Amino acid sequence: MPRPFLYLNEASVDSYIGVIEGGLSDEATRRRGQKGAKSGEGGFDAKVVRGKVMGQRENSEDDERVVRDTPELRFDRLIKAVEIDPDTWNYEEVQAG
Repeated sequence: MPRPFLYLNEASVDSYIGVIEGGLSDEATRRRGQKGAKSGEGGFDAKVVRGKVMGQRENSEDDERVVRDTPELRFDRLIKAVEIDPDTWNYEEVQAG
């Protein structure tokens, strides 16, 4: 669930996540596709004539969309990255109250 921020220092988030990820990306392309094939076979047999019919049909469907990165997504990735390896990033979680 997205976090409702009253204030988010976007410049700081961008700076930190840029260091951790080796740069910032503004957009990403996501592709989702399906491929399938249908085949069939039929035939007949007679004492004099013999035959066979075969066929195959391929189909594919792709869905592509460009996703823009938001400050909230960057913040979530930043927190996940430092929680995975707190020693590398000298991170300590502070609990309120």
